[in-house]
Amino acid sequence: MKTFNRKQIFENLEEIVAPKHTALLVHETMNDFCSPGGIQAGPKRPWFMEGMLEKLVNLVDVARKAGVQIVYVRYTNARDYRNITEPQIAKNYMGIIKPEKPLHVVEGTWGWEVIDELKPKEGDWFVNKYRIDAFVGSSLDAMLRSNQIKSFAIAGIGLEVGMVPTISHGFNLGYYCVAPEDCMKARSGEEWRQLSMKFIERWAWVTNSDQLINFWGKS
Repeated sequence: MKTFNRKQIFENLEEIVAPKHTALLVHETMNDFCSPGGIQAGPKRPWFMEGMLEKLVNLVDVARKAGVQIVYVRYTNARDYRNITEPQIAKNYMGIIKPEKPLHVVEGTWGWEVIDELKPKEGDWFVNKYRIDAFVGSSLDAMLRSNQIKSFAIAGIGLEVGMVPTISHGFNLGYYCVAPEDCMKARSGEEWRQLSMKFIERWAWVTNSDQLINFWGKS
């Protein structure tokens, strides 16, 4: 750690992700998006979960044991559409007004719950978000600051939709943002994943789950 203008600055990734001041945001790993039978997922496990789920489960387990605060971030819709804006309806964002498809991730439904493989445990936090940016209109910033969290890593799905604005906003709020690239999936495909990572590199320390597990496994 170094000092600059009376500020204490972390100098390397191991300092940035020290468990005592780090949270792991588990982003949108919900049944409607990720489980067979989910409204957005369809009848089979979505392709974007292949090759990532096992790594993500391991990352969350190691982080929790090390004392990293686990935060499940869930996109949340109200059954009566009260959280949905006029522009979202005008653009039919994510098919929210298709009559043949019910509204997804509605609070209190099976589809809104975290998938079985990543079931929350005692001491984990939940943040319900009503916009793609996890900081907008949610309790996330207050919860992190109230517990002296200075850094967060983010992993899960929705890289191109929710993770990019969440990382950008977090960086602007003064958080160290960490991106374990092998545990971040774009639902729209590889081209979107690559494009999203180009933006994220501007604000986050890009790494992989093995490196984080190596640091947290020492704790």
